[in-house]
Amino acid sequence: MQKEVRLEKKRFRPEIEGLRVIAALLVAIYHIWLGRVSGGVDVFFVVSGFLITASLVSRHLREGYVNLFKFVGNLMKRLLPASFFVLTAVVILTIIFLPSVQWKQLISELIASALYFENWRLAIDSVDYLDSSNPQSPLQHFWAMSIQGQFYIILFTIVTAAIFLSRAFKIQMRNMLVIIFSVILISSFIFSIYLTDANQPVAYFDTRARMYEFIVGGLLFLFIDRVKLTKSISFIIGWTGLTGLILCGIIFDVSTNFPGAMALWPVGCAVLVLLAGQNSTSFGVEKFLGNKIFVKLGSYSYAFYLWHWVILTFYKTSYDIKIGILDGSAILIVSIILSYITTEFVEKPVRARDGRFILRFAPVLAALLITSSYLIYEYKNTEIEFEGLIYSNDHPGAMSILQEYSNYDKNAELIPDLASVKDDLPLTYEKDCNQMGTRTEAKYCVAGNDEAEYEVALVGGSHSAHWYGAFEEITKENEQIKLVNITKSACRFSSDHMSDDCDEWNLNVLNLLAERKPDLVIMTADIGSNQYPEVTDGYLKRYSQLDEMGIEVMAIRDNPWFEVNIPECVEEYGPGSSNCQLDRQKILPEPSKWDRLEVKPDNVHYVDYTEHFCDEEVCYPTKGNVIIYFDANHITNTYMKTITPFITDDVYKILNEVSDFTV
Repeated sequence: MQKEVRLEKKRFRPEIEGLRVIAALLVAIYHIWLGRVSGGVDVFFVVSGFLITASLVSRHLREGYVNLFKFVGNLMKRLLPASFFVLTAVVILTIIFLPSVQWKQLISELIASALYFENWRLAIDSVDYLDSSNPQSPLQHFWAMSIQGQFYIILFTIVTAAIFLSRAFKIQMRNMLVIIFSVILISSFIFSIYLTDANQPVAYFDTRARMYEFIVGGLLFLFIDRVKLTKSISFIIGWTGLTGLILCGIIFDVSTNFPGAMALWPVGCAVLVLLAGQNSTSFGVEKFLGNKIFVKLGSYSYAFYLWHWVILTFYKTSYDIKIGILDGSAILIVSIILSYITTEFVEKPVRARDGRFILRFAPVLAALLITSSYLIYEYKNTEIEFEGLIYSNDHPGAMSILQEYSNYDKNAELIPDLASVKDDLPLTYEKDCNQMGTRTEAKYCVAGNDEAEYEVALVGGSHSAHWYGAFEEITKENEQIKLVNITKSACRFSSDHMSDDCDEWNLNVLNLLAERKPDLVIMTADIGSNQYPEVTDGYLKRYSQLDEMGIEVMAIRDNPWFEVNIPECVEEYGPGSSNCQLDRQKILPEPSKWDRLEVKPDNVHYVDYTEHFCDEEVCYPTKGNVIIYFDANHITNTYMKTITPFITDDVYKILNEVSDFTV
């Protein structure tokens, strides 16, 4: 046992503080000036694995066990003061600087960050096509802290299990840890490669895909005293590791290719620097990283990481300009100053207190969560309130083109409320009938009477899905009709290639339609963006395939695509501002893409609802005191319901033409 104690002896490594400083600066510099990810976070993961393993193993060797409450208490004293101080500041800055349309997103991120699951929240957003367009939030960087916190608890469990197993099987503690670590490392690395290839945005935030980076640090601690290097080799690998780390973000596109196998680059660089630190050389990297300035700054690196992204995002929100040398340097300086204040006057005083601090700190967390929950509850109440305003005299929406609805109060408040409009989605998302991410199953759900005689199928991507609210209303009004929703985010019903999973989903949808034989398929007729000047061949092929199945199609002209987020634009400039409007002839020129087709499919019934989004010259962000879009091009469920009467007439007419349907 004495030999194991000597080999596992924990000692201060000043170069680790310098490595933290370099990693934190790289993260900030790449964020500020290059708009890229540096790989610095991966270094934090390796260093965290190294240090927390050292801490737990050393505690076991001293005391024979590791106390959970003491371990968690120490973690809370070290991590929570700075993070909660920053979270509180973000709440205040959000109220002052951010549009209310972003508040609900921030509330959910606030809870996720405080409870250390922000990485999973971002992973969900990454596969949610509608949420993936969210503006970068000032709390987004807490994903790394969340993974780190999760790993600490996982590692405690591993060490506790290793203690028990080593005693049960009479195996040295270090060897048992090596076995467990090796299994986890191999499993996590293989999983990371698989998930990065299958769904990189999710893999980037997935704890399981990142676990091997921490484990590398843990294994390094277990073996580092057994690695004997000459001073010349230490000199070479040390500077090689630091140079490789600095160049990582330039060589690799970290944000779109990590973690996977590519993350081995920064992980390996961190290992080289830590190995080199075992030997003291005259001009080695350990001398550079272990100087007094870096050691001092290293104690501020955690708070600096927390602050830099907050300052950067609020600056970019306030000043929509490219960041130059002066303002970027100012962001760095302000972040350093705030990290000093946070560390010296918040973190250190709290860490100096006894464990009873946790009991006193708990009410702060409770208050934060209760306040956030209350705000979410209020938003839900707001949604219920404006639900009752649809079709009212002052909120006619699309009905405002009719004479009997034209005399509404133009100064009435808009619905949905700007703070809740982002969540004014069709129920297809809430009911989980919309396929997401890379999944290819033709998921569907049915609205209306299951025994209805006539079936209409809403098929396509998000620009089909946002019509769901209108067609669902039709099934409520007429029990003869049922609606089958078959949609997938970021995937149109077309043979045009968008992604491999989209292609496979399309084939599965064709098979489902061939099986169900709906009386009418409803889909978009074209793509409202200027990037697609004509009806694509992929649409025409689908029309032809449906014709071969004997299925009629109601093809809806797509709505205009704006270049700005409409709720944010309306909040900043007002609903009547030209900044939030589009020239109709530029975005939806006449004759339409459909009208320009030389040969039109016989089974397609084309409908155009552009008059509900635009007049002869301009396309608007609101109509009849109802906000039309919840982002740049997706229609709010509230506004869609106001179009229902016009759609109903067309659906009845088409069904009457293709079947024996009568009202």
